[in-house]
Amino acid sequence: MILYFLIRLQKSGEYPDEIIEKNVQTDFNKLDYLTQLCSPSGGIYNDVMEILQEGEVVSKIEERLRLKDLLNINYIYSLMYYMGLLTISGNTGASSNLRIPNYVIKTLFWEYLRTRLEKFSSGITNFRELQKTINALQIGQIKPFAEYIFRNVAKIFSNIDLLHANEQCFKSYFFALVSLDSSYIIFSETEMARKHSDIILKRNPRYPEIKYNWLIELKYLPKEAKKSEIEYTIAEGKEQIAWYKNDKKWHESLTTGGATLKSLVLLYIDAESYQIIDCDKEGEAATYLNKSQGQTAKERSKNKTKPLQKIKK
Repeated sequence: MILYFLIRLQKSGEYPDEIIEKNVQTDFNKLDYLTQLCSPSGGIYNDVMEILQEGEVVSKIEERLRLKDLLNINYIYSLMYYMGLLTISGNTGASSNLRIPNYVIKTLFWEYLRTRLEKFSSGITNFRELQKTINALQIGQIKPFAEYIFRNVAKIFSNIDLLHANEQCFKSYFFALVSLDSSYIIFSETEMARKHSDIILKRNPRYPEIKYNWLIELKYLPKEAKKSEIEYTIAEGKEQIAWYKNDKKWHESLTTGGATLKSLVLLYIDAESYQIIDCDKEGEAATYLNKSQGQTAKERSKNKTKPLQKIKK
């Protein structure tokens, strides 16, 4: 992949538009296909989610790999390691700490999530619509993208999925979708003022016409959450955003070259509603509710495609 980058840089004198060499993408798809053949769980989805959510996994590196061994999770991680999808960051006893080596490879994991979303959404996912929501981010509008996640991710989660859903799950899909094009460079768990921010979207230097960067604190609560829990979570998110802004180095980086930094808390409450809390304007908040709230499960399923209702606070 390094040679791919250098050859194109040498030929044109510019960075290639596509940083990821196509053969690497093909290898990732082959790995998923092999594991679907061998594993009753159907592919590497759970393994990908664990890597993205935890940042790294602990596994023994196996020296011999056979097709039937792909039923064993250690062998899957070992194969990812040999393919260059994971690298060793340290050791825990006889096992190795494995993590994604760089940003380019991480985009492969996000692409896999996008592919899976398309596969299991029964055609709901509309990537032309998704591109429009990413374009909206570039002009300072977060609502179209937030609603796209609500309709096309939360909406297709089963009740079992929602039992295990958390902030990291929604963050992983957030990154997977926003990485559809190269408009933004994505930073996750970045150290800011000695703490770690959830999401930073920084415009790609190749596109100076993009005027907005984003600092987002993403939150998730189950639908049983009480009003006091929701209020506490929002207050916590706003406090975290205010703290991150104390990092002068990052703040300058996100506001140079005519860029405007927009900061907010994005709260998803199960598959029922989401809230956007603008941290740049005091009192600016909006809740978007699924109109099917309060109905029976049968009634709710009939009204899944109904538009959301906005309630201003």
